[in-house]
Amino acid sequence: MTSEIVIMNKNAVSMAADSISTIVSRAGHHDIQRKTYSSSNKLFALYDHSIGIMVYNNANFMGLPWETIIHAFREHIKNEGKRFETLEDGVECFISFLEKSEMFDKDQQVRFFMEEFEEYHKNLLEHLLQNLEEYSDEFYSYHFDEELNREDKLEILKQELDKIISQSQITKSYDQNFNAEFEFYLQEINGICSGIYESSYEIFKKQLETINCLFFNNLMWNCASGIVFAGFGDNDYTPKVCSLLIDRLLSNKLAYVTDFFENCNTNAHIFPFAQREIIDAFVKGISPSFEEDVKTAINDSFSDLYTSLTKTDEEKELQQNTGK
Repeated sequence: MTSEIVIMNKNAVSMAADSISTIVSRAGHHDIQRKTYSSSNKLFALYDHSIGIMVYNNANFMGLPWETIIHAFREHIKNEGKRFETLEDGVECFISFLEKSEMFDKDQQVRFFMEEFEEYHKNLLEHLLQNLEEYSDEFYSYHFDEELNREDKLEILKQELDKIISQSQITKSYDQNFNAEFEFYLQEINGICSGIYESSYEIFKKQLETINCLFFNNLMWNCASGIVFAGFGDNDYTPKVCSLLIDRLLSNKLAYVTDFFENCNTNAHIFPFAQREIIDAFVKGISPSFEEDVKTAINDSFSDLYTSLTKTDEEKELQQNTGK
C-alpha cells in the first residue's frame, strides 16, 4: 500500500512518502501486473530550490526508474543554473526536460508505444471472447438446446465494444493532443489490429478506430505514474502543489494529465495522494468505508420512515393483513 501526503500552510510545506515502490505493467484489458519493493526513494528535493517532488503509482517510466530520471533532471537544472519564478515554471521545465531528454530516443518511443498498443488489443480481444463465452453459457442455461447464432454473437461483441468506448470517453484526456501522431501512425496501427482480429477486423473496424483514437488521447490505463510537485517558486508568496499523471512519450511529446493543482490561499491544507484511505481515516477520525456504511444505513432508515409515514390507510391495512 502506497501512501503519500502534502501538508502546507501559507508559510511552509511538508511532504511525506512511504518507502514501498511499485513497478506496473499492463497485463490485460482490465488487469494490471504489479511488482512491489519495500525499500525505495520516492521523495526528492531540487537543488537550491524550495520545491520537492514525490512519485507514486508506477515507479518506472519508459523502462527507467523515476529516481534515475529525477536525479538527471536535478543535475540538468543545476548545470544550467535554472531558476523558477513559480512552481508552474518548474513543472513546465520538467515536462520539457522529459520531451527533450536523450534518455528516450524516438525509435525507443515508437517501439514502446507499439508494443503497448499491440498488448492492449491482444488483451482486449481476450476480454471480448471471454465476455462472449460467459453470455453464451448464460443464454444456453435459459434456452435449453439452443445456441447463439453468428449474428447474435457479432451483435454482443459490438455492444461490448460500444460499452468500452463509452467508458473510455469519460476518462481523463491528455493535456496535449495526439491527433497528428494518430494520423501519422494510422497505417501501422491498422496493420496491428488487422493481424490480431483477422477477418473480424472489417466487421468491428468502426468501433476499433474509435478505440484507437481514444487510446492515443486518453489516459485509458490505471498504471500511469503520479508525480507531485510542492513548494515555492522564487516569486511565489504562498506554497503550491501540482500533481501530474504521466503515461508515455511519443514523437517527443509527453502524454500526461494535470490531475491536481492548488494554491495555499487558506490557513492550512492536507492533500493525500495514491491510496488515501489511511490519511482520510486519520484526518476524519473514521474509516471511509465505515463512514459510507453509516451513510447508507441512515439513508435507508429515513427512506423506510418516509415510506411508512406516507402510506395510505388502505396500504397500512393491507400490510397488516398480509404481514408484509
